Amino acid sequence: FNVEGDFYRNKGRLLTSFFIIEPKILTDSATPVIRLTQFGRALGNGFVSEREYYEFIVTRLKYPHPAYEDNWSAWSQAGKTLKPLVLILQIMVELYKRNPGCANAYITSEELATFAYPESSHDRVASIVDRIIQHRSSPGQTRDYSDEVNRKINDMLGFLCIGGFAFYDGQLVRLNLLGVHPQESSHYWEKRKTREYEEASTLQYIENL
Repeated sequence: FNVEGDFYRNKGRLLTSFFIIEPKILTDSATPVIRLTQFGRALGNGFVSEREYYEFIVTRLKYPHPAYEDNWSAWSQAGKTLKPLVLILQIMVELYKRNPGCANAYITSEELATFAYPESSHDRVASIVDRIIQHRSSPGQTRDYSDEVNRKINDMLGFLCIGGFAFYDGQLVRLNLLGVHPQESSHYWEKRKTREYEEASTLQYIENL
């Protein structure tokens, strides 16, 4: 916790991004008031399960986002919307379907920054996947992107892994098709690393999101 600045400067964007507190720009006071959203209040009172929380964030996180002024302005002016976590899952599912099996159901932050970030559209998923597959079979020069873009993408991939939708395999992030279960641990991790596996109902669950 950095003592410089106010609460919003330190933690406001994070908690606003996760819909726990209202954005600073929506408060009607000259001095920022920390105010829980209805979702944040329900979460604090224990009415939202862990699974429901992750599903809520994945399906509700959207650009333009009021927590980030530059993001809000750029996306509002463009007249476009995007659910970035959903887009990543759509790309990973499409990669899996092109060649069923865990071998192809992965993504890297570099691939997302190079091929998905410039498109940033749910309607362009097939085209994005085409370019990713082509690049994998015949690697060429990748597009330059900023550290900020890479950091945001890595944060989103990390959230999807924490939520159980994906998992890290070295530098790769793979689609988690084994499902989320309290007993799932090293036994299944070894299976992932050593052999192909068949997807359970998790694939349909992710698609339904």
